[in-house]
Amino acid sequence: MQLIRHLKDEELTDLLLEADQCELQQTLAAVPHQLRLSTERAEWFWQKQQAVIRERVRAARRPAWRLLPACAGALGLALLATTLLHHRRPPAPPAPQAQTVSDQELMIAVEQAVQTDVPDALAPAALLADEISNSQPGSTSNRFPKENKHEN
Repeated sequence: MQLIRHLKDEELTDLLLEADQCELQQTLAAVPHQLRLSTERAEWFWQKQQAVIRERVRAARRPAWRLLPACAGALGLALLATTLLHHRRPPAPPAPQAQTVSDQELMIAVEQAVQTDVPDALAPAALLADEISNSQPGSTSNRFPKENKHEN
């Protein structure tokens, strides 16, 4: 301890670095040996590994014709399903037929539509408004006079 007290800061730093380097070199020198020890496996492990590999090689060498019945069955089912689905489709709906209306009938329908007070969609609302205005005391039923129809 007496020696360390007499050392300057730079000398102390150099001494500590040398000690760290020596320790690191010893640790790194032991790494390959430690790795070899950690990868060593028991004999039973390698025997099991070898058996699995042999089984995979045998499975790859099996003839493909053993799969032929399964493929044929799957193809037959797909063909049957396609046929059944194709025949169950409903027939196409008939094409709508054009209605023939004479010009006179068309003009009459247009005149009737123009002469109505309100559009068909607003007819219930117009009836409701009339009922409300008639039910109020002192109100006149004709508050807003209707416009005159223009005839052509």
